[in-house]
Amino acid sequence: MEIYYTLDGSKPSKKSIKYNNPIVVTENGTIQTIAFRGNISSEIKSAQIEKQTYFKPIKNTPNLGSLNRWVALKKFKIVEDVKLPKNPSWKKVTSVDLGEFKNQEHISMVFKGYFKAEVDGLYQFATKSDDGSLLYINNKLIVDNGGNHAAILRDGMVALKQGWHTMDIFFHQGGGGSELNVWYTSPNGKKQLLTKDVIGN
Repeated sequence: MEIYYTLDGSKPSKKSIKYNNPIVVTENGTIQTIAFRGNISSEIKSAQIEKQTYFKPIKNTPNLGSLNRWVALKKFKIVEDVKLPKNPSWKKVTSVDLGEFKNQEHISMVFKGYFKAEVDGLYQFATKSDDGSLLYINNKLIVDNGGNHAAILRDGMVALKQGWHTMDIFFHQGGGGSELNVWYTSPNGKKQLLTKDVIGN
């Protein structure tokens, strides 16, 4: 198949740039692609491109191995509405999942702590949730898996300097099935579940 792309917002066609080498981008924008097998074409796919600068790590060193988790029952209707109370009651957990609330409906959770970047580079984070989830690194929304929906996998990327970075994960389950899993992919690494080896509080 032959792939063509545009970076200027126009719809790609066989008259657009043909993909032969890695694409170099220098500013925010949208890339749109189309693939051809002879005269048969694929759907047009698009993705937002964000030029990032590296987030610097925090200066202190958290305790490795756990995050703080806060839970509320029947208090919110959607993950975007989930907010911590003035004096939240935290519990330390070693993984980001539903834990003992696996079969509980109308539950909201906030996980708060730190993520350890082993090397400088671009890190990908992903959540699969039923219903909504939001993942923040250094107070920036990286994975927007919001709303109420069946289990959906969504991801996002962020450039991090080696060291510890703040991480906040919000989750809400509105009813019916429930699921929450979080992954990360380090630079030149493989996708793996967020484990106690890279989290801290």
